[in-house]
Amino acid sequence: MRLGAALIAANAALTAAPVVLAATPLEQAVDYCAFETGGSNGRFAMPAGSVLYQPMDPSIVAQMRVLGNSRAIGPTSSDVPDLVKRFAQTQPISRVSDLAPIWFYYWSFGGKSPTAWAVSDAKTHACEIMVTGNRNFVADRDTLISSLQRSGWLLETPTPANGSAFWTFTMTKEVPAGSKLMFRAEGLGATADRNGIQMSLTFTPQAATNPAN
Repeated sequence: MRLGAALIAANAALTAAPVVLAATPLEQAVDYCAFETGGSNGRFAMPAGSVLYQPMDPSIVAQMRVLGNSRAIGPTSSDVPDLVKRFAQTQPISRVSDLAPIWFYYWSFGGKSPTAWAVSDAKTHACEIMVTGNRNFVADRDTLISSLQRSGWLLETPTPANGSAFWTFTMTKEVPAGSKLMFRAEGLGATADRNGIQMSLTFTPQAATNPAN
């Protein structure tokens, strides 16, 4: 059942028409996690340059590739870089889900050299974002905050100070059905190792302070 559901969901996402968005890979990843965590109806519109790594049993992947069917199945969760796999294993998503990380949905944003990755669980709607390999990730962080504030997100904690070696901030947004979105971001300063995790965001659905009656 898991494999069948994964293939159906993956095919639906892959057949969605790619759209060109005036957004950084980080903003695109945030759009996806907000969509997933908010329980939105419909399909997520794949930004140009994004890639879905569909969840699939590694033994089945190996069998299909032996048979020469690699192109038919496309990228799978077995193909996700080790850094992203380790990230998923250590984040809250792995603690709230009863699925092994191999059954998570992984998205990369940024083309052939992605700088943002999203990891989501279809059962709990938990979603995590990891930023790596981005020369301008601090500037992209500031752009993200400004963009989200213009679209109704509230900055619950102060904007990170420039030059900080380590920083955090939290943002929230009211959404339909009497709930709200929340994510907590944390990261390193501009000199962070580009080959490591420069920034992470954890999305968590929250009950609204004043839910609609």
